[in-house]
Amino acid sequence: MKTNQPAAIAPCPDCEYEISFDAVPDQGEKVTCPECWADLRVVSIDPLELEWATEIEELWDDEG
Repeated sequence: MKTNQPAAIAPCPDCEYEISFDAVPDQGEKVTCPECWADLRVVSIDPLELEWATEIEELWDDEG
């Protein structure tokens, strides 16, 4: 009997919702949290870790 268990699970760094993956994601892959809609990216595979896809530095305009 086959169970429908996810291949990987990682918590959203924003809302702590456990995001499940059907297959182990690639490092750098972008995902969206289905609970809070945060844009995330995979920063580590083992252990699986997610961070925000947009870094604070990218939000600043270059005024120089």
